[in-house]
Amino acid sequence: MKKLTLFLTLLGTILSLYSCGDDETAFNAFGDVVVLTRYSESGPIEFTTAYYVYGNKSMQEVTVTTPDQNQIELEPYDGYTSTFLLEPNDEDYSSVPPTYGEYKFHIITSGNNMDSVSDILGSNYYQSPVTITESTLEENTLIVTWSESSDADAYRVRVLETTDDSENVYYISNLYSSTSFELNYANNYVTYQGASPQEGEEYIIEVLAYKFEEDYVGDMYNIESISSARTTIIWN
Repeated sequence: MKKLTLFLTLLGTILSLYSCGDDETAFNAFGDVVVLTRYSESGPIEFTTAYYVYGNKSMQEVTVTTPDQNQIELEPYDGYTSTFLLEPNDEDYSSVPPTYGEYKFHIITSGNNMDSVSDILGSNYYQSPVTITESTLEENTLIVTWSESSDADAYRVRVLETTDDSENVYYISNLYSSTSFELNYANNYVTYQGASPQEGEEYIIEVLAYKFEEDYVGDMYNIESISSARTTIIWN
């Protein structure tokens, strides 16, 4: 099963802002349910969901109850017990949209205290992936353009490759409001996660379209949905 990595690009910043080890500080947590959409290989839209809980202190157990009363267990993120999540695998996409309504996160802290938070998934979460209209790589410059989505609040571009069981992300842009992106990867300020892309190899260009919740005020959470559109290029 291939694990997806749409959101963990944000978690490093969230962890640095939201974690606290002060015993005198009251426990506080935030829960987020995020819908992912993409086009299937045959054309129709596919859906899946991801779940996150960010605490200012350690947690030992987190579950989420969906509006249709399914209970799902979350896991700590990479040893950080102040963040629990469940991200989907590639096989978890389906034609059935997620149920809108209240998602309740039930928390047991490391001090064996119980707490709960919730997130409302509105009925208007749906957004179609954009159509990538250009993806060229010439003279050390990557240019990507795409059609505007009336439902999207921001866009992000990623460069990645897929393996049988994972995705290797090489570059992640900031969030943009425009529908075009240009990257001169020969400049020294361009850094990649791990090794840089290799000339002559095939890579995926991905455009993510973000739709925020109504109470989004600049935080890196409060995300309603993210759609994904991809195309392939040869790095040269």
